[in-house]
Parts: sequence; structure tokens; C-alpha cells
Amino acid sequence: MIENNIIDLVPSDMTWGRPAGIVSRVDEFWDDGFVPLDPRVFRQLVIRNNVVRNMDGLPEPLALNTGISVNYCENALIEDNVIDLPGAKPIVAANCTNLRFFNNRNSAGQLIQGVVGTTKQNELTTFIEDAAILARLRRILM
Repeated sequence: MIENNIIDLVPSDMTWGRPAGIVSRVDEFWDDGFVPLDPRVFRQLVIRNNVVRNMDGLPEPLALNTGISVNYCENALIEDNVIDLPGAKPIVAANCTNLRFFNNRNSAGQLIQGVVGTTKQNELTTFIEDAAILARLRRILM
């Protein structure tokens, strides 16, 4: 469980080791070669109520920073985080089996969707809004 943190990222002009706020990652390579991994290295992961931003509001030169990056999780819940970064993918995930995103926003209050690969993921907030709209439509049509 990672919660209630304020994380300030230092700008970097390097293309490797880009700044990241919260990372669950496993290196697949060891001294003796490739190690195959089960996608369930991290069985349960909750990332909640964190603030990830650039230090002193400084811009990231290459816009490569990431707020939250999760890999090899079986069950992960990422909710109520404020991620104030200019990058296109503030929340990214890979090799996970059950991800849930809820109410992650930037400092302006705009919803941030998690990205797996290149696909934005449905967010529990959008499911709730869709259900409310469908309930209203059903009431109108009946």
C-alpha cells in the first residue's frame, strides 16, 4: 500500500532513467541471463491519495516523466491521486491482470485515465457516470 505521499520530481534531460513518482517494477534480466516472470509478482497493490508533481513547478525538458507506473501486478487499485505532470501518460501499466482506476485527477480537477500499452483504460468514475445516464434515459423512456 502506497498512500498519502507528496512526491516532487526533479527535471532530467536524460533519455534513460526518466523521473517517475511511484514505480512497481521488476527487472527481467539478472547476471545469469533472462528470468521469466509470472505476471503476479505484486499480488495486491493499492496506490491512493498521493500527489505527484514536478519540483517547484519546473517543466520537464523531454516530457518523459511518469506519475505512476505499475508492472507485474495481479490486483491493483489506483485511486484518488493528484498527478500534475505535463506528460501524455501520467499513469501507465503493463503485464497486469486486474487493474482498477478511480478518481485520479490533475490539479485542475480533470480526470486522468490509466494507460495500458497505448490504450486508455476505463475508469470506475466513467462506469458510474454511464450507469447514471442509462438510469435517467430508462426513466425518461418508460
